[in-house]
Amino acid sequence: GGVLLLCAIGALAALLLLGRGPDGPGRAMVVLLAVGGALVAGHLVDVLLPRPQLTPGVPRGLPGLAVSVLVGAAVTFLGRGLAEPAGEPAALAYGAVLGLVAGLVGLVASYVVVGLTAQDRPGTSEDATSPWILAVVQAALPLAACAPVALALQTVL
Repeated sequence: GGVLLLCAIGALAALLLLGRGPDGPGRAMVVLLAVGGALVAGHLVDVLLPRPQLTPGVPRGLPGLAVSVLVGAAVTFLGRGLAEPAGEPAALAYGAVLGLVAGLVGLVASYVVVGLTAQDRPGTSEDATSPWILAVVQAALPLAACAPVALALQTVL
């Protein structure tokens, strides 16, 4: 919980810095759409095609990670007119890195969820973890991790 809170606070600060400047709101919108699209597409592919799995017991596969990278690149390519980077190769690289980070942190969040639900199996005295908390972990942690990466990429590209 503490790590998630620190990531969210850091992400908010990074998003505020990303949104400054004349094309800032468009830049932040492109980043949020790219990361959100990569997460949703990756999870949908993992629901439909979870094989080959990266780790037994974690319902995430390599095709979902690849689709996350492709969707992130496609969204930033299509939104390149709203914000910098305006060049096509820079927009593709920007989105691909954001999609990769979103996919990898989504995989880490799945590890966390599997670990938390393993503690809630019958025979233990602990209370069951709320499914809403698990959903927030899987959605908020990748978004929070991508904001500082987007800010760093913005300064490089």
